[in-house]
This record gives sequence, structure tokens and C-alpha cells, in this order.
Amino acid sequence: MAVTHAMRIVRESQGLNDLRVHDLRRTERTRMAELRIPKEISARVLNRIDGFERGVHDESYNRYDYFAEKLNARRHVDAHGPGSFG
Repeated sequence: MAVTHAMRIVRESQGLNDLRVHDLRRTERTRMAELRIPKEISARVLNRIDGFERGVHDESYNRYDYFAEKLNARRHVDAHGPGSFG
């Protein structure tokens, strides 16, 4: 199921007409910051490494997938339940 379709189902079923994928990313990034997950790892979890300060050739030369770090970050967030923000 495409993300757009899934979001439409959630918006309609929950009455969240203004909910966007950006809102979920922002919430997740905020939660990871609260849990002191490094910016580089949270950027990779959110597939937003382009917004992270890095060397010019990082994408070309760094082929490491950060899977273990991303998985640990997700587990850490899930283990702490809902965040303290609104």
C-alpha cells in the first residue's frame, strides 16, 4: 500500500484531515532528540540524510547501511512509549 493511500485511510478514519507525512517525521525526530539519539542516526532513520551536515563525498564513498544503528534507534524510541510533546 502506498504511503499516500495509507495516510488517506488514517486521516479519514481518525478525523485528522490536516495530518501529513511531515508531521510524523517531525514527531519522530523530536522523540529521537528527547532520547539523545545522534542526529546522523535519526536523519538516516527518517531517510533525510540530505539535511544532515556531512562531507561532500559521503554518499559516494560511505556505503555502510547503518541498519543496526537505525534498528537500535527505533527500538529505543518504541521502548519509551509516547513522547512528552503535544
